[in-house]
Amino acid sequence: MKKQTKWMMTAALAGTLFPMIGKAEQSAKPNILLIIADDLGPTLGCYGDATAKTPYIDKLASEGVRFTQANVTASSCSPSRGSMMTGLYPHQHGMFGLSQSGWARMHDDVPKLPNELKKLGYRTGLIGKSHFEPFKLFSFDYYNEDIQKVIFQRDVRWMNATAETFLKDQPKDQPFFLIMSYVDPHRGGGDGRYEADKNEKFPRLRLGLPENPPTPEETKPIPFLGVDSPDVRMELSDYYSCVERLDTGVGELLKMMDAKHLLDNTLIVMVGDNGPDITRGKMSAYATATHIPMLVRWPDKAAAGLVRDELVSTIDLFPTFITAAGGRVTDGRQTGLPLQPLLTGGKKEWRTQLHTEFITHVPWHYYPRYTVLNGKYHFIHNMAARNSASPLEAHNFCYAWWEVQKPAYAGTPIRTVYDHVKQPPEFELFDLEKDPFEFNNLADNPEYKELVEKMACEVKEWRVETKDPFLDPAFGEAFQKHVTEMKAAYDAKNSAKPAAKKAAKKSAPAKGR
Repeated sequence: MKKQTKWMMTAALAGTLFPMIGKAEQSAKPNILLIIADDLGPTLGCYGDATAKTPYIDKLASEGVRFTQANVTASSCSPSRGSMMTGLYPHQHGMFGLSQSGWARMHDDVPKLPNELKKLGYRTGLIGKSHFEPFKLFSFDYYNEDIQKVIFQRDVRWMNATAETFLKDQPKDQPFFLIMSYVDPHRGGGDGRYEADKNEKFPRLRLGLPENPPTPEETKPIPFLGVDSPDVRMELSDYYSCVERLDTGVGELLKMMDAKHLLDNTLIVMVGDNGPDITRGKMSAYATATHIPMLVRWPDKAAAGLVRDELVSTIDLFPTFITAAGGRVTDGRQTGLPLQPLLTGGKKEWRTQLHTEFITHVPWHYYPRYTVLNGKYHFIHNMAARNSASPLEAHNFCYAWWEVQKPAYAGTPIRTVYDHVKQPPEFELFDLEKDPFEFNNLADNPEYKELVEKMACEVKEWRVETKDPFLDPAFGEAFQKHVTEMKAAYDAKNSAKPAAKKAAKKSAPAKGR
């Protein structure tokens, strides 16, 4: 008999083919699998993307609920992941920017998802990228973040084999919580920059994956870029190659779990940690920066093929998982909502607005912005815009930004859009129904004056309610001083490297003939 490869098999057929943990033997509590993709926006086939070839992820979407208006709390890796792990906004949990340098640390007293699930009887694991500090605060029974495998080789098959090792050791009478954190489609990984002054490359090929990467000619620009060129398509074809490799990883992971008969009793959620690392995406506050895919598969609980348009956030993951595990959220700082009411059809009472923020990425990218979305309008308050330009460096931009700097675009509306990336106005307001890619700022239009004032007040009230420490000018000034000093130290360290190499070369003894 041929081996079955479908994810879902009938119970009768499954019972004849494999030794299995039957439903009666499985824990009453569901297993929980959280799949995180690094820098993945809704650039997937199931979201209507014109280039993406993602059959496995599309299948996952068809077997569960697809959310069209899912957002992260901040478009930067550590702040965003911190929110998934705590159910709090970055200004609450403490990881204001990237955590790896040890300066943006999570507060000790905030709730932590794996710790709470362990209290509810779960065995916990993380495979792949973590990017939250201090890691010792998190209770993972199993952890493997092999940097070479995960970041440089992008070895999705190694990650899946590691997951299989985790599952082999799983007690039959205990549920598990496993995070599979793939690095694709993040930039970097050792391929260098596209040019000396340009951004890091998207690693197009790793270990033979993807098998058929898209060519620049068949790649269509992501609509929020607003421009097209051969360089834009070349860069994006590399990005979509990473997306295809991710799709292979997700598909083979789920096939492996299906062979172990684990899918029927597993709640699966797949998200991106922020939008694509493309100008006006990651490291900004535009909707394209925070808008992510969110897919939920949960047999008998989540309706297959359902599409929901409610405003949902990654702060909703914590209460969703805790509720599924039979627990309750008791920390008053958490404002996320369990997603369970939205997993079936029909109109449900839900939030009418959602907040996001951006404080910083690397320390010297400090440029605080706060936003509110209400389904129709998106309002952004660029707090530092009156006094300074965005501190993003030229090499942070993609080829679309460089395309728009050409003389041919001078005085055009799209040049204004890109000028606002570097020098934004204090207020930005977009009508998402008429302008989903946020090209037309309405904030200076007198017709919208009252709406701007109203939404600015909503942002301020939210910051007060969630006790944002940056409301205190002294805190913000001290933070600015701190990150300025870090930047100076970083520049001094890096400028010393070439000088040291030059000195070493000059003092090296001459080689004999």
